[in-house]
Amino acid sequence: MNGTEPARERLYCLGRYEKADAVRSFATDVSDLERLLRNEDSGIVQGAGLSLSGAGFGPHSNVVSARRLNQVLDFAPEDRIIEVGAGATLGELFAILGPHGLAVPVQPGHPDITIGGCVAGDVHGKNPVRDGNFCDHVLSIELFHPDHGRMTLSPSENPDLFELTCGGFGMTGAILSVRLRLSHLRGDLVALEYVPVDGLSAGARILQARSENADFIYSWHDMAAPGRALGAGFVAVGRVVEGDIAKARFVRSYRPLRTAPGPGEMNILRPALMRPINALYRRLTQRRRTRRVDAFSAYFPWTRQSAYFRAFGRLGFVEHQALLRDDTLGDYMTGVTDIVRRSGAVPTLASLKAFSGAQRFLRFRGRGVSLSLHVPASAAGIALIEQIDALDDELGALPNIIKDSRLSAQAVRRHYDGYQDFRSSLRDHDPKRRFRSSLSERIGL
Repeated sequence: MNGTEPARERLYCLGRYEKADAVRSFATDVSDLERLLRNEDSGIVQGAGLSLSGAGFGPHSNVVSARRLNQVLDFAPEDRIIEVGAGATLGELFAILGPHGLAVPVQPGHPDITIGGCVAGDVHGKNPVRDGNFCDHVLSIELFHPDHGRMTLSPSENPDLFELTCGGFGMTGAILSVRLRLSHLRGDLVALEYVPVDGLSAGARILQARSENADFIYSWHDMAAPGRALGAGFVAVGRVVEGDIAKARFVRSYRPLRTAPGPGEMNILRPALMRPINALYRRLTQRRRTRRVDAFSAYFPWTRQSAYFRAFGRLGFVEHQALLRDDTLGDYMTGVTDIVRRSGAVPTLASLKAFSGAQRFLRFRGRGVSLSLHVPASAAGIALIEQIDALDDELGALPNIIKDSRLSAQAVRRHYDGYQDFRSSLRDHDPKRRFRSSLSERIGL
């Protein structure tokens, strides 16, 4: 059985900044996916297509969607282990696992993200200090490469290729299935506390102090506020409330995210509008201080924000996320605040998370605090981020490759000590470079 007829189309990353015209096919099963990849000199496997960079498409690659490879292949609730096809989504697993009082330990912010994509990006969730990154919970991977066939990867079987595939941006081959260790889910409600802060540095201090004992912890900062209020906001600290899982609802309706711009969409997130919106949001949050939300909304907050992404219009946006060492944290926050104050652009989102762990190859890991910024992809917005690039260089901050759709090969080489080791190991495994994407070509892999 064959997939749908290949079609040439323009594909976009979530921020719409990186895009390419490519031929895309939809594999119906594992055999079909293998057939499609064998027939091409170069290809790339796509999951949900919601990456913030061009990790799932490329101008010189045929794109094969693995979204239909979403079957549950093995499930042992008593052992907290599940094996699923790479196209299974976080939302699909949330609905399956929730009634058993289980959950995927690390979940990024939208339910349509696939498990294969989570492995390829080694993504983080709501509390990287306590939970680590996604690949910390991966027990094994089934991988296909046209020149090597199917391979099982784990810390004990093909361990070097396992390490290369975790956070390898899909460059080592097609992830067919993933075996995961699960965590307990105590209930379907999350109690959120909003702790007000007067700036980025104050937010970072609270994150460092409270991350060990929180299920969810992140901050929000108003980078459109005038004067000394610039950077004020809150830290959200969440704990899952114990409850009767049998009565819980784990399926919720939401509007899917769309990467391609729709007719008539235009950028409306201009500084004059951002200032009153942010000020209102900050006041409302400070008033309520605590609230309870359903677990689905807490794990997947972007389901309620689809209008936010559409509001950038065809212009799109870029995200810059950098991991900051503790000894440079204060200087970095001061530097970012000064850059924003002088700039003609206004970040539409600013958020902090605390991290821990060891960095290897091209994975976004390490001990410190990350700062994420969204800016419209206008000339002023890109100029603002380029000034922050210089601050990264000065203070040794680590930029997130999978999230920044304009990060250059030179920047990746400067900041990632494991860049050359990754590139050399990848070429030893795949000398023909059968798997390529816009991201891999941009950063020189």
